[in-house]
Amino acid sequence: PHFETAISDLEVENIEVDGHMWHFKYPLADGETYTFIEKLNDKWDIEILEMHHKKKKDAPSGTALMLGEAAADGRKVKLEEKISTSRASHSKARKKEEIGFAVLRGGGVIGQHEVRIANDQEMITLRHDAFDRDIFAKGAVNAAVWAHKQEPGIYSMKDVLNIDL
Repeated sequence: PHFETAISDLEVENIEVDGHMWHFKYPLADGETYTFIEKLNDKWDIEILEMHHKKKKDAPSGTALMLGEAAADGRKVKLEEKISTSRASHSKARKKEEIGFAVLRGGGVIGQHEVRIANDQEMITLRHDAFDRDIFAKGAVNAAVWAHKQEPGIYSMKDVLNIDL
């Protein structure tokens, strides 16, 4: 999928500046969301639901796609091959390893993301709600301060938050 997201989702492309490589993906809930999703196997169906304000143009959001990438990475598959963004126009059964997305837009919602994992007996829902855009700015500043102290290299927010998988 192509990422076309606002800076509020903090999907930043790889950028090389004076020999320094920067690449950050801002993880929800201090990275715990991504860590959990990456550990899921194909015994669980995965659906990602996201809602943003009515003026947001990209769908699914960059954050939702990153959650999908985490699920795909955990399954060792490519998201592009397993993504399903709409079931409204067909009446086919869910495919094995499919990663589904549902997108909602309305009002002034800053950002809400849910990952629902289900099997035949149960469902678990992980949900993150952003109440204020400041959370994204604070995360970006913390990452920049951390990165300033590092040697040139390629880092992720897992490094910034010291998350070990």
